[in-house]
Amino acid sequence: MAKISSIRCTASTASGALRRSACSKKWRRPWLQKAASVTQRRGARHDEAVESYLGFRKDTGDRLKAVLTAEPDLVLAHCLRGYFMMLFGQRAMVPRAQRSLGAAHCV
Repeated sequence: MAKISSIRCTASTASGALRRSACSKKWRRPWLQKAASVTQRRGARHDEAVESYLGFRKDTGDRLKAVLTAEPDLVLAHCLRGYFMMLFGQRAMVPRAQRSLGAAHCV
């Protein structure tokens, strides 16, 4: 059975020894490793903003601004901003939520 890790894939043989799988070669390409690292950072920032939103914490706005500043092309961050605007439950926030929707469509 194959065990997949972030660095390489290994498969166990009948004798229990580990051998390299063909998928380990992809990590020899540095640009793929860099892309994976960037994706993990983007996801971590967004996850922190979502956790803050779901926990009704006071730092939600700050975390959301940090995500949008660092990653203006992250569609889910624009969606989260729209939901955040609607959380206030005020009609005055609807246009702001609609602008977030428009920004998400433009990305």
